[in-house]
Amino acid sequence: AQKEAASESGKEEQPKKAGQGKSKNETIQKEVQPALKKVKLRKINLTDIESEIGKGIRRTRPPIKDSKAGAPEKSVEERVRQTLAKIDTKAKKKTYKKGKEIPDAAEDVSSKKVIAVPEYASVDELAKYFEVTPSEII
Repeated sequence: AQKEAASESGKEEQPKKAGQGKSKNETIQKEVQPALKKVKLRKINLTDIESEIGKGIRRTRPPIKDSKAGAPEKSVEERVRQTLAKIDTKAKKKTYKKGKEIPDAAEDVSSKKVIAVPEYASVDELAKYFEVTPSEII
């Protein structure tokens, strides 16, 4: 009993080093625990289920009628023609509108008088540039 007490006190007296926080048994147990948690997959012998492979619930499809097959193709062709026609007409309208806007913009710039104003101009200075009273600007 005295030896056990001495050995226990000897264990308590030994200072632990910085890297030796855990004993080997603790680390081994932690490594074993995740391995136990893994789900084991069962093994299947292919020779036992060979007859079932490739089979399954097969549903028979009703036969496709030829008369109906021609109708969707026609409707698809009509839709394609309509969409192409819409695309072509939109492009023409846009180019026409753009052509009109460009000359108008050139006329606006030439008819307007450009005034250079400092960044922080007072109401008085702006009134002098526009040749109006400061109260009209406000």
